[in-house]
Amino acid sequence: MTSDFDDLVDRADSDDELESPRRVHDLLASASPPPRMSERVAHPPRIGARIPGRRFIAAVSLAAAASVVVGLAFGYTIGNRTGFETAYVRAMHGVGAAKNATAVIDVGKRDQAGNRTLEMTVRALPTIPNGGWYELSLTYKGKTVLPCGTFRTGSLGSAQVSMNLPGELSEYSGWIVTDRQPGSPPRILLTT
Repeated sequence: MTSDFDDLVDRADSDDELESPRRVHDLLASASPPPRMSERVAHPPRIGARIPGRRFIAAVSLAAAASVVVGLAFGYTIGNRTGFETAYVRAMHGVGAAKNATAVIDVGKRDQAGNRTLEMTVRALPTIPNGGWYELSLTYKGKTVLPCGTFRTGSLGSAQVSMNLPGELSEYSGWIVTDRQPGSPPRILLTT
């Protein structure tokens, strides 16, 4: 055994340096071979490796399609739960102190009594101090004629509000949003 080890190492090394590697070599050389691997370990059973058949793929596809249909039906039901139907949309832009503000008014169809629901979404309109509010009004030739409702904005200057409008829109020429603060005259901040 020693001769095999001596053939593998460089003769320039001292006997003290070779003592530990020689012991490891001798131990490895004296060990018996590992036991034979059992058939069960050498060839384990195949679990879940089967390729799905056509029926399985069809069932999964049908379940996915049914999920999409149910999701769309649910979304449609939730989205239309108010019965609001938009007749047309009016955009507003900011002026003066609110030049970066925008708004969109979804004007609903007239109901049997002649009322219209308005859904207004406002962006970047500064938050008004306590005691103040904003007011959406219809105008005729630049003069405020009919208030449609009041609202306040959140900390980011946005709001989504529902309002009501009685009468015919053909009687009016535009829309404005003004600020209303006690002790101050109203200022036009949004217009069509």
